[in-house]
Amino acid sequence: MCFQLCDVNGSYVTTDLQGLFITECRDRYFWVSVDVGFAGHVPRFEAVVENGVHIISEDHASMCGYTLNNLNGRASLRASYFSFQRQNCIDLVNDSNFLFKLNVVLTDHTGRENKYSLTENCTLPVDWSSKEILCEENYIEVGLFKAGNVNPVWYAAVLLLSAISEWQIMFLNQDLQSLDAMSISDARRMGYMLDSTPNRVVFRSAYNQTHSTITEIDRIAVEVIHATVFFRQKWAVVMLDTVAYLSAPSSFDGVILHWRTPKVMTPLVQDFPGFVSRSIELGVDARLLDEATRKAMGYVLGEDGQVVQVSVPFGAPGGYIMSLVENNVYKESYKAFLCYEHIYSHVFMDDNEIETRHRQLRVMETPLVPRIPFAIDETVPHEEVFTVYLGSFASDVELIAIKLNENNLSVTDAIQQHYLITKIPHINGSHGFIIKVPFEDKSVNRMYLGEGLLQYSAEMNYTLNIIERNDTFFHHVSVVAHVNDAFPPDVTAFCTAQSIIFRINHPKQAGLWEVCVGHQALTSDLSRLKGYILKNDSQSMTLEVPLFTSGYIYEDITLRNFVGTFEILIRDSKTLEIHKRTTKHCYFQTEELTVCSTDGMMTVVATTTKTWPTVPPSSTTLLDRRCRPKATDETRVMFSFGVDTCGTRLMLGDGYIVYENEVISDGGVIIDQESAITRESKFRYLSIYETSKYVKIELG
Repeated sequence: MCFQLCDVNGSYVTTDLQGLFITECRDRYFWVSVDVGFAGHVPRFEAVVENGVHIISEDHASMCGYTLNNLNGRASLRASYFSFQRQNCIDLVNDSNFLFKLNVVLTDHTGRENKYSLTENCTLPVDWSSKEILCEENYIEVGLFKAGNVNPVWYAAVLLLSAISEWQIMFLNQDLQSLDAMSISDARRMGYMLDSTPNRVVFRSAYNQTHSTITEIDRIAVEVIHATVFFRQKWAVVMLDTVAYLSAPSSFDGVILHWRTPKVMTPLVQDFPGFVSRSIELGVDARLLDEATRKAMGYVLGEDGQVVQVSVPFGAPGGYIMSLVENNVYKESYKAFLCYEHIYSHVFMDDNEIETRHRQLRVMETPLVPRIPFAIDETVPHEEVFTVYLGSFASDVELIAIKLNENNLSVTDAIQQHYLITKIPHINGSHGFIIKVPFEDKSVNRMYLGEGLLQYSAEMNYTLNIIERNDTFFHHVSVVAHVNDAFPPDVTAFCTAQSIIFRINHPKQAGLWEVCVGHQALTSDLSRLKGYILKNDSQSMTLEVPLFTSGYIYEDITLRNFVGTFEILIRDSKTLEIHKRTTKHCYFQTEELTVCSTDGMMTVVATTTKTWPTVPPSSTTLLDRRCRPKATDETRVMFSFGVDTCGTRLMLGDGYIVYENEVISDGGVIIDQESAITRESKFRYLSIYETSKYVKIELG
């Protein structure tokens, strides 16, 4: 059994330091909200009254004037100001000041209960109307001012019941015929609550009770419960009419929720000529909104004849979006707690009037609607960063991982690797995510399309999760960006007497291109190793390649000159694809020369005039006397032969091969091992290969 509480709300909010509890006195009820995520479990609420502590459960909440909710990570309690605590009424004259005492019981991870006491003193901000009708989510409550709510139709019934010694309640049908009359104690046993303060009588009933009926008003189905309360006051029997109704549920057209309710409630308004509508207001989450705020939030309130129409767009602020995954299809439903209030008056012939405040708290909810996530490519190519928005999702959806091409990363790992991932909140409570990935990231594909056009692309696979359900789903996004004027750098080359010099202008896209010699990227270390001279300034890079350093190709060798060729390559630094070749051919004077080509041919130019006596060039041979000079003049000789011919000797070293041959003359030895050419008996040359690959040539 419930003992009724008279409490009225003020306008202030009290929050604990951790934000765990929020309490607020509102215009017709006291509100408590608890952070379930922080608490760990759904809390239990208890009402503290003079005769003890009473658990507020779902089974008895409607009878006692409580409404419990658990939504969007918060558990809440709404307590009517005429709920189960009438001894907590402080102002028994005006029913305008009330004291609430509650316990909030939390269960920790060990199962131990922790109890927190809440005390709130609420002051009524708006005076009571003569009649207050509240259609809550789970109950109907009617509050009547004891004086002045007598319906003349019932004077005859009063005469029949004039002998009553206690309160009685009579339920009526649509034809105003008595269905049942019973004592208050019997009514309570059937789930009805009737109580009073010195000034007001309060009747409360759950929905779909035995004595409620369904009727139509303006083709709108409504639930009506019609009860008359009789009680003795001094020497008279007083009768109060308590009629309440609730309109039909809302409908959804795929985009907008619609709700219709009769403007004039004929079960409530029996003297239609005296009916005057004072105001119609709309709100959300059990709170009324001013017109400007309501319109800004997208809530539409209008009238069509004697019908009031309400429209709420899917996802409008103030409501809640809930998520579900079925076969990797993300679905949402939207729920809005509509607050509708109509204040009207019955004006009598003597200009006296009785004001009625009729408030309906309606839950407007859509079915599950597939909500395919959408991506917006916000990339600005010249910023060289992919910027991709993915949304929108309900508040219970989190991003837990992302796969960039073949690179799988949790959100934590992605942030640690300097990807920028931002959660973007929206005014309606939903949110999206923005991820930024630099073009130069290793996970981004890159392709040079020619004509200065560079293409970047990325495959993004998002892994998302519905937190409370632990339902995981995936979404794939492909993004492509093009950058113009991404030409490979310009290269110029010129010859000197002993080298070739290349000048490479720095490209606009730093890091996009790299200069290579052969298959190796040109770096300071490589230059030192190869004997190149590398210089850099703000405009360009200069590479000087001295003659006979690694990388030259020697062609058209004669006794007078030869062609030295050197090539540098410009390649994509990521894909290593070659996009530009710059080859420079230069003529150099032939003096003494020993070169080895990649096809295994060796060419030697030697001077024979440094011996004494001089050796005629035409008299020289190699170790194999059959190998004669390819060309001679008065002072020099040129041989060209394969490394496996002409008596060439082979010696194996650590990672290289030494080939050796000798130039000899019928008249004696002409080449010295110590200097270039002496009177000793040998001309010695060495060709070194690293395994089967040519590296360098040494002449001794």
